[in-house]
Amino acid sequence: MTSNKFEQEVDSVLDETKKNLNSVIYIKDTDEASQRIIDYEFQARQKVSDYKKKIAISGPKGFAISKGNRLDFETYLKEFQVLEQNVFNKANQEIDALIEEYVDKLNIEISKRKRLEQAVEFISVEAKKKKKKKRNETNEIVTDVSKKIKELTSDLMLDLDNQIRSVKDRFKHLSTDNVEDFNLVEERKSMEDEIDLISNRNNFVMDRIIRQFESFYIDKDEDGQIITNDQISDAMSEELEELRERVQADIELSQLGLAVGILHHEFSSTVRSIRGSIKDLKAWSDVNQQLDSVYKNIKVNFEHLDGYLNLFTPLNRRLNRKREDISLMEIKLFLIDLFKSRMERHNIEFKHTKGFATQKINGFRSTFYPVFVNLIDNAIYWLNHSNVENKVIRMHADESGVYISNNGVEIPIQDKERIFDLGFSRKQNGRGMGLSISKEVLNAENYDISVVSPKEGSTVTFRIIQNKSNDNE
Repeated sequence: MTSNKFEQEVDSVLDETKKNLNSVIYIKDTDEASQRIIDYEFQARQKVSDYKKKIAISGPKGFAISKGNRLDFETYLKEFQVLEQNVFNKANQEIDALIEEYVDKLNIEISKRKRLEQAVEFISVEAKKKKKKKRNETNEIVTDVSKKIKELTSDLMLDLDNQIRSVKDRFKHLSTDNVEDFNLVEERKSMEDEIDLISNRNNFVMDRIIRQFESFYIDKDEDGQIITNDQISDAMSEELEELRERVQADIELSQLGLAVGILHHEFSSTVRSIRGSIKDLKAWSDVNQQLDSVYKNIKVNFEHLDGYLNLFTPLNRRLNRKREDISLMEIKLFLIDLFKSRMERHNIEFKHTKGFATQKINGFRSTFYPVFVNLIDNAIYWLNHSNVENKVIRMHADESGVYISNNGVEIPIQDKERIFDLGFSRKQNGRGMGLSISKEVLNAENYDISVVSPKEGSTVTFRIIQNKSNDNE
């Protein structure tokens, strides 16, 4: 859509229509000229309609598609609606304008009733074509299924007849007079079992087929739309697939949470010990210049590590946490402490607007800090995978929300909603958890996060907005 290919194709139809209408100027007979205009209008609409059918993609039938493919198709449908509104509907309006223009230019009277009749006829013919095609497809399928069932039932009956014939042939050659140990009961049971085995197997197959036909469902919903069991099965398959993905993701998150808890607990005591040792080393470096460079090197690297460990601090205050008005500048300072070395290493500017500096956000620090951390971490990653020279992360806030923007790699149209789905990621070896968890924790506090139109000078912009006031304070 960004390449304007569709617009170019439709424009070529409009250009051809203009040329055709220009040729009407040389027709002296007004009746012939008016009919020619109507014909050219019909041709133009037909070509636009044919092109729309050509690029349209029908949904998959007969099987359940993966969640990713389903979301891609839903995105396609939304974009196609935009295309229909902005390109095809606009093209039909331009055709109307062209007809009116040439009618006025040639001073020809064309019956609006006739034009309307032709338009209705065009739509009616197209609808009948579609219906006829689908009716033929349905009849073919019904005929094919009926043929297969008849063949199957014939094969099953033939199979049973052959088995009965085999048992009877064996019975004819069975001698019961001269055999002392002949057991009538056992022999009869053996023959009955052979026939019953084939009969039960065939009955089982036929019962399954009957149940398939009995499960055939057609009904109408409250809006009068027809619902089939195929739609119900697809919906159940999609729900089952989502539940499976969710269970697997919850298991991974539980394991990750346990690991993080253990890591934070173990490192807390270690960090306190290292802090004390660094203070002791400082006393030695004050009196020994040779230790000064060693001390500074250890101190800088430890502070870098400690900055990442501090990320766990707001996450670890859930038992005694409270809602508060958090200055957005406090959040930015926390982010600077956390990402300063990475941003300097990759030459990334971290800017904010005056509006951002004056705004506050109400809620738990343990809710918002990880969200901002994830957004900035993602921004740094995608800025490093872009070819832009001046890498910038910019933060802005106003009454409509908090905006986090960067000028890195653009988000594809089909990914703008999917990026918040658990397990979806375009990163190499990405787990697809960050944005999904961020959205969930924000939703739990009546906030939301979404991708919006990029701010000026940016290619990607996220917005955090409060949905409604929280009454649980």
